Amino acid sequence: MATLPLSHPRTVWLIDDTVPCDPYSALPDMDHSYRERAKARVPGNPWHGDVYKVIYALHDYFPNLNFATILDGGNPQTLVWREPRQGFHTLFGSLEAIERSGFFDMDRYAAAMRYTQEADAMARLQSYFAGPSPADAQPIFAP
Repeated sequence: MATLPLSHPRTVWLIDDTVPCDPYSALPDMDHSYRERAKARVPGNPWHGDVYKVIYALHDYFPNLNFATILDGGNPQTLVWREPRQGFHTLFGSLEAIERSGFFDMDRYAAAMRYTQEADAMARLQSYFAGPSPADAQPIFAP
């Protein structure tokens, strides 16, 4: 949210670590994640934290931002750009519901992530920027 006033109509954000690979990876504290993974004898140390909840907040509270969560190419990331989303609706209803969600709720809220392949996400972004100038779009925050 802090970057919105510093952005312009052609700003594109790339958010990393938006899809945790397992419940240990989804724990918000890295050290806690590593300790629990070691106790369970699960190999490796991937850690994504609860960054996926940022995407849930984008989905419910920022209808003027469009986004796509890219699944291919290794570590999933979410591409975000200024474009009003068609058919906007909330899924969670409150920030508290987002905060209470956990790794095992991700299947239930998969639609909020807007999963896609990188080629499709880039094509959507390119199509948007090839259309009428985004400079004509309404600002996210009114002056």
